[in-house]
Amino acid sequence: SSAVHPGRPRGAADAPERVAALRATVERVVVLGTAKAPARVTAEAPGQPPRELTFTHDAQVQVLTIRKPDLPIAEDWAITLH
Repeated sequence: SSAVHPGRPRGAADAPERVAALRATVERVVVLGTAKAPARVTAEAPGQPPRELTFTHDAQVQVLTIRKPDLPIAEDWAITLH
């Protein structure tokens, strides 16, 4: 049996996939129902200054695609459409 330590998930030391998940980032964000393209898109994440993101907009199908925002999946972050 493995020892249980308060504040530490069981098996955390033996889980390389957990470490990888903490380093993983968002590859793409797809926003449906966007009739109009924003003038710009920005992202904010802890420890990072706000920055502009690259995006494409397809007015015909009303889809906004934000590529490679490089935001950590294990942390809170915000994307703002301006």
